[in-house]
Amino acid sequence: MTSEQLQWQFAHQQSGGGYAIPPKPPQVSQQMWLEAVVNNPDQSTLIPAALVGAEALQARLGWQQQQASQYQDGVTKNLMGAQEELQRHVARVRQNVQQLDQMHASLRSRLLRIMNKSEVLRCMNLPLQTAEVNLANRLRAILQHLDTVSKAMNNLQATPAPTNVNLPDKQRLQQVFTEH
Repeated sequence: MTSEQLQWQFAHQQSGGGYAIPPKPPQVSQQMWLEAVVNNPDQSTLIPAALVGAEALQARLGWQQQQASQYQDGVTKNLMGAQEELQRHVARVRQNVQQLDQMHASLRSRLLRIMNKSEVLRCMNLPLQTAEVNLANRLRAILQHLDTVSKAMNNLQATPAPTNVNLPDKQRLQQVFTEH
């Protein structure tokens, strides 16, 4: 429904269960009052009110600035909390990467020792048992997998640490809130 249709509905349906227009203050024109009623975001609980005088306007501006300041404080707290959570998460991931790197080095050295022993036995012309052949194949597959994981961990470690999020200046935020 367009604003003109709503204005017509308000103007012509005051009787018979239609929408009732709140009483118009004497210093406000009929057209401005109808526009304020039509643009009311919640007609069931709110009614437009005319601001009369500089004191009322100053009080409203003060209230709006107070609300903007509260919203700014909330946003700042949320940003700081998110930044702290991100830093904790990065620290945990780095710690996990270090642990995985240590496990990788340990498994790699064990694998190399086992492969060395099997090569010594092979050089002695002793026949390898079936289990030893299977174990060597499994160990090669594990080594390839560990190399893949190692490359991925190196890529993760190469990514730069997140820098601190620069929070906007409080005065600049207040200025933006007052402009809008």
